[in-house]
Amino acid sequence: MMRPHALVIGGTGMLRQVAVHLARQDHTVSVIARDIERLRAVVDATQHADGVVNVIPVDYHDSAALAAAIREAAMILGPVTLAVSWIHTSAAEAPYAVADAINQGGHICRFFDVLGSSAGDPAHPMAEREERFRAFAHIRYRRIVLGFCVENDGSRWLTNEEIQAGVLEALAEDQVSSIIGTVSPWSRRPPVRSDLPSSV
Repeated sequence: MMRPHALVIGGTGMLRQVAVHLARQDHTVSVIARDIERLRAVVDATQHADGVVNVIPVDYHDSAALAAAIREAAMILGPVTLAVSWIHTSAAEAPYAVADAINQGGHICRFFDVLGSSAGDPAHPMAEREERFRAFAHIRYRRIVLGFCVENDGSRWLTNEEIQAGVLEALAEDQVSSIIGTVSPWSRRPPVRSDLPSSV
């Protein structure tokens, strides 16, 4: 019997432990990243897992190559039924290329779209993004917003460990919309950071 096939984008960086967890839960996990050494490190971390890691060394800024790689992986390993995607805004069309490639397989896929805190800005609603995802008949869109933590008289950004734990909780609860940390009050958001963990 074929293992369930999960796709993780950002699985060599901020979402690495999510990829490892899914492999340990007997999934086949396709991990997309540019850096082959970091991809190999995920494979090494899952050597004794029940599932397997399939590495896809591709730059998600190349939407055509990205979609082709996902379709090829689905043909070989089975349809992608779970996707967890952390993609920088520099590749604005990549999430839709991923969704389209998965959608073409004709199987239902829960698609967890991991977004930075700006997605929680009340002045900039995300209705257009969600509307574009709804156009894919087989995609079940879920949104995870990475917020921040308010502590005492200040605030701080989430740690990688908090993000990973929050994403795993969101996968388990399967809610349409989740926030890790908080985005309220928006006025307490920490200064914009330039060191947000890379997904590539």
